[in-house]
Amino acid sequence: MKFLEPSPYAAELADAIADFRLYGGMRNIKALIGEAGLAAAKAARAKKYADAITLYRKEAGRPDVEPAVKMFCMLEAGKAASRAKDLDAARAAFAEAAVGKPCRERMMALVFLGMIETRSGNLAKAMEHLEAAVAEGSAACGLIAGQKGKSLKALFTAEDESIRSAAEALTDATAADAPIAKRIAEAKAKAAKEGKKVILFWYGPYCPYVMAMRERLAHPEVKALLEKHFVLVTVDQGAPHRLAHLDEEYGEVMSCFGVPCFLVLKGDDASPDVRTDSGLMGAEGRTYSVELIVEWLKESAEAE
Repeated sequence: MKFLEPSPYAAELADAIADFRLYGGMRNIKALIGEAGLAAAKAARAKKYADAITLYRKEAGRPDVEPAVKMFCMLEAGKAASRAKDLDAARAAFAEAAVGKPCRERMMALVFLGMIETRSGNLAKAMEHLEAAVAEGSAACGLIAGQKGKSLKALFTAEDESIRSAAEALTDATAADAPIAKRIAEAKAKAAKEGKKVILFWYGPYCPYVMAMRERLAHPEVKALLEKHFVLVTVDQGAPHRLAHLDEEYGEVMSCFGVPCFLVLKGDDASPDVRTDSGLMGAEGRTYSVELIVEWLKESAEAE
């Protein structure tokens, strides 16, 4: 934040900064959570679930509480209530956690709500929550598939065939990643028409290095090169809870390359040219060099 807030491009990054405050907060939750939150976790470990719920709600209700802390606490309160078999309290807590900005915790809260409504016999409401979870991130597909014979069994064995088929569809990560896959396909078509190349900027908004790179991409010289020679597609993998299928399709990006990284696509569908962020850092400290980014973009534009 010390790097971003004084940046001349801070206004252009307002939404990204808001994302970072949430995702970064989730990543550093132990440093942000207060005494009531710490006591709640201790109570939950001791199986004192009623105390845990009360304390998590107290922490979430602090006047100065960070959005990340509030969402985390309500998710944990819901888990505690579920373990206490208090479905009404669990439903209320998960519903509060699901109100926040899109992130992994919101996705999980929606899946938990789907499980609760399934157990309660409210199959239509359960599907509504699970569909929202999958829209949030395709990692939800794996969570749903793992509960086919457990908490979500009633959906997959429902008498109504439309419910069964809709539930099965929610386990398909390929379909869940279709919107970003469509954007990449459209970028390829645009690039072919304009004689440009496609660059995928793969990132997660929880990472401070991603934020620093986004700041550099707003630099006039970098921005001009991107607009002249490339079609840029930002690929947000979340926390990571999105793009379970596409991540694998493009070479297990998160595990093999990390974020931020760039994938320059080739017209013949060969493996993309990958540029990790380490090669774009200047000699002094771990900061990205505009000069190195410009040099790399020029080389990539000229490469066959």
